[in-house]
Amino acid sequence: MSKFSQTKLFESMWDNTFGYDQTNTRSMTGLCLMYYVIQYFKSNNLLEIGYKHGTDFIAMMEATEPGATLTGVDIDLDLTRHDKYYTQFVGNRHVNLVETPSQLFQPTGIYDFVLIDGCHDYPQVFIDLSLTIGHTDHNSIIMIDDHRWPGVDQAIDDFLALDTGFVPFFSDGQAIYFHHQSHDATDFLDQVLNDKFSDLATLYNEDYKSYNVKTVKFWPTVWNDQDPRVFWLICKRLKI
Repeated sequence: MSKFSQTKLFESMWDNTFGYDQTNTRSMTGLCLMYYVIQYFKSNNLLEIGYKHGTDFIAMMEATEPGATLTGVDIDLDLTRHDKYYTQFVGNRHVNLVETPSQLFQPTGIYDFVLIDGCHDYPQVFIDLSLTIGHTDHNSIIMIDDHRWPGVDQAIDDFLALDTGFVPFFSDGQAIYFHHQSHDATDFLDQVLNDKFSDLATLYNEDYKSYNVKTVKFWPTVWNDQDPRVFWLICKRLKI
């Protein structure tokens, strides 16, 4: 398994190549965890709703194998970094960037990995989930960002009430990840994260709110949003 600390995206963050702003994007730990989820489950057809500046999208690209297909959707695509820097990451991957309100986006095929990170108002989050759930299967992973926001939180409640079979299996504090209840993530939770984040995380079982979701394992991961170099030093110590 490739190491996130060896990616071009990771290295570029220290010399500010892409104008990385830790206050306006995902934490370093969050990017790393997303990278390992995608890589471990071998996601090959990925969708991001809420492309923004593309930092998550590049982590998604670097976690995939050549030949993967990645689609980014945003109501107002900012392609400044993409045009100037990001094309070097594409390689043999198929990249589709679609500028449209997400409720007008027309998903196609089955997505292995879906990141919901668009408008955080309740109706839109629920619409984004409703539009994409029909384009997933029992091997798909759904990542919902900023799940502590009231609108996002309510959309998750209503999504679970639909009884689609998708249940949360871990959270990094900012994002929450869902897989189908028939999909076994035990090895990822007990081995991969344990090996790479053994002194960063605490493992415990917990139901999601009042829903009786069995065998849910959350990994609340410690990071320092004010200084991502702290995470870099931990990566070096753990040799990841």
